[in-house]
Amino acid sequence: MSMKSAKKICLCTAMSITLLLFIGCAAQSNTNKESNVFDMKCKNSAIEKSNALIQFLLNDIKTTYPHTGGGGISEIKQTQTNAYVVSIAQEERIDQLTYSLSIDENCKVTLVKKEESTVNFSR
Repeated sequence: MSMKSAKKICLCTAMSITLLLFIGCAAQSNTNKESNVFDMKCKNSAIEKSNALIQFLLNDIKTTYPHTGGGGISEIKQTQTNAYVVSIAQEERIDQLTYSLSIDENCKVTLVKKEESTVNFSR
């Protein structure tokens, strides 16, 4: 096989994989343009539940977290079913946001409780 043929095969394979991923993602979550709500089915998929819960966390942090400097999100950790701790690196500290959430079979996420804490590092 020539190098030119190998490049064509590799390019076709990459394009096919990209297309399959695009079609699969489009089929799994359709966005309602009026309300920006993701229409996903969570009844049978732990991955889709995790996706919806983590997306909720990211959206909440984006709109409510006041400290824009620092190193950004360093960890998102599930500590219990529907409970997460998000760690955000700041200079000489880590801010931790603890979330308790609920989610229904249509992936609608509701905030049950949110607590903020800080882990300080002294020099």
